[in-house]
Amino acid sequence: MEEMKQGHHTGSGQDRFSQLLAHMEQGVAVYRAIDQGQDFIFVEHNRVGEQLTGVSSEQAIGKRVTELFPGVKEFGLFEVIQRVWRTGKAEVLAERCYRDTELTIWARNQVFRLENHDVVVIYTDVTRQKEVELQDSLRRKISQTFSRHSGDALYGEVLQLVLTAMASSYGVFGYLEGEDLLVCPSMTSTVWDECQMSDKRATFPRELWGASIQQALVQRRSSYGNTPFEVPSGHVAIDNAAIAPILMGQQPIGLLHVANKEGGYNDQDLHLLEAIAATIAPILQAHLAHERSALRYQNVVEDLPLLLCRNRPSGEVLFVNNTYASYFGVEPDELVGQDFWQFIPAEEQPAIRQALAALDHGNPVMSHSHQVIRADGQPRTMRWTNRLVEEGGQPVLQSYGEDITDQLRLQEQILHNRKLATIAGLAAGVAHELNTPLSGIMQALQLVENCLSPDEPQCRQNLVQHGLQPDSLAAYLQEQELPYFIDGIR
Repeated sequence: MEEMKQGHHTGSGQDRFSQLLAHMEQGVAVYRAIDQGQDFIFVEHNRVGEQLTGVSSEQAIGKRVTELFPGVKEFGLFEVIQRVWRTGKAEVLAERCYRDTELTIWARNQVFRLENHDVVVIYTDVTRQKEVELQDSLRRKISQTFSRHSGDALYGEVLQLVLTAMASSYGVFGYLEGEDLLVCPSMTSTVWDECQMSDKRATFPRELWGASIQQALVQRRSSYGNTPFEVPSGHVAIDNAAIAPILMGQQPIGLLHVANKEGGYNDQDLHLLEAIAATIAPILQAHLAHERSALRYQNVVEDLPLLLCRNRPSGEVLFVNNTYASYFGVEPDELVGQDFWQFIPAEEQPAIRQALAALDHGNPVMSHSHQVIRADGQPRTMRWTNRLVEEGGQPVLQSYGEDITDQLRLQEQILHNRKLATIAGLAAGVAHELNTPLSGIMQALQLVENCLSPDEPQCRQNLVQHGLQPDSLAAYLQEQELPYFIDGIR
């Protein structure tokens, strides 16, 4: 970063600066103030920046930042650039989400000023990390909603979580009954009252599916559009929309359809909607299976990628699915009747027992994590969600678990990256504090060298006036190696 600050003027410095930009793993943009700092234009944009933003150097150079990135002020970066340009003090803008009609990206920004007053912004893409955090949080909330609610109401609760994540006003969460009937119970709690159609409905046979629904459920393709949709008389206005099928493998079991997001949707939004649909898929599949025949439910449960079990609070295992049994390298029948506490480390049991004992009809759900040894001998971390129900008047725990080991490792990596970013920010501040006194030292050295140089006419005249021979002084300074020491300080 210090090399950036000092090497941007001369031809060789410009070459080094360009090479440094080209090889950096972060996006880098260099801005120059115009209109007395009321706006800034691009003067440099490196290759990584082009990839992250989709804006090439040819498109950027000479253009106003507010023109190419209209969300820069709302993002908070424009104010930081102005402040650094005025004060010369480097700043770090913590990770946050930039959004406009063309781009959505989570980024962390380091901003500092060059000697020529150009402003450099180094930005690190943390979008994937944020997506993982959002999806993890949403997964927990959706799982809890399915555990705590029943009937059509739960679809509305889940849909509200989706609308919040997608920043959308309207939406539909529906499931397939067979292959030709789309059932959308969530419409009742969202747009039902606003819709003024005379024949409004919550179920749609295949012959009533529109083009976007056909594409989602038949072609299994997600899509979005940002132009107003043609809708029947009385239907709520749809300015933009995105849709994604809910798939188990390649089989559609439902869909998510969101609409009317301010600014419209983009590719990142569609990716998020697809990720939410993938999160919902196994949970929705389990819920639908529970609502249908016991035999069909049994077949679906056995094939789910989640570990499912039913236990008495005392620890007696009543049922496990094939995924659960294979995870521990045994047959399902071998576990029935055993004590599930054998799979929980002794040091973790007291806290879990206390939490399970607190479950009742008013507080029927709890989650916990603990270490296990998988069938292959590897230590893993499992997260369990437990729900207390009654069967034949007796309390029973219905539980499902998922291996979160890889997720925890990713979170540790994210934390490590944040620490590295903090160190980088501190380094930028230290570099700024050192730059000012170093500049003064360099100016003083230049003054000393000029005053003692016999090659300077004014210096020779001053030496003669004081009775000194310029050539003798030059020889003396050379003998004392003073030029060598000055060059060494430089």
